[in-house]
Amino acid sequence: MKEKKFCKCSKLLIVDDDPGIRMILKHYALKLSISFDEAENGMIAFQKVRDKIQNDCCQFYSLILTDYYMPEMDGVKMSIQIKDLLIQYPLNHTKIILVSGLSIEERDFIFGLPNMPFEMIESKPLLKNRFIAIVHKLIL
Repeated sequence: MKEKKFCKCSKLLIVDDDPGIRMILKHYALKLSISFDEAENGMIAFQKVRDKIQNDCCQFYSLILTDYYMPEMDGVKMSIQIKDLLIQYPLNHTKIILVSGLSIEERDFIFGLPNMPFEMIESKPLLKNRFIAIVHKLIL
């Protein structure tokens, strides 16, 4: 009989170049006992998503919270690349939420993308009650 493998899965990926923002979101996640990973830019986040696909029992994040403006790769480019990668996996359930202070022009640009990569857009700062509502809707 094959032994069942136990996996502790990170359901949440927090992507922001601001360590203070990451700290706040990590605190919220810990209060809800949600396991998480973090990345300080889109390039690192994309690599984490790619690496997670190789995991035997936890291939996908349930939720990715990302900032827009970051060094190396911004949140929009990262999200498009992640969606392009994950489309080939029918069991994928990853939802990406943009958490950023956007101008009207930036919102128009994002909503005008041919394949909008975001489940929703939230303004910074993401308050605890809104974080809880999002998590309950999308991953709990």
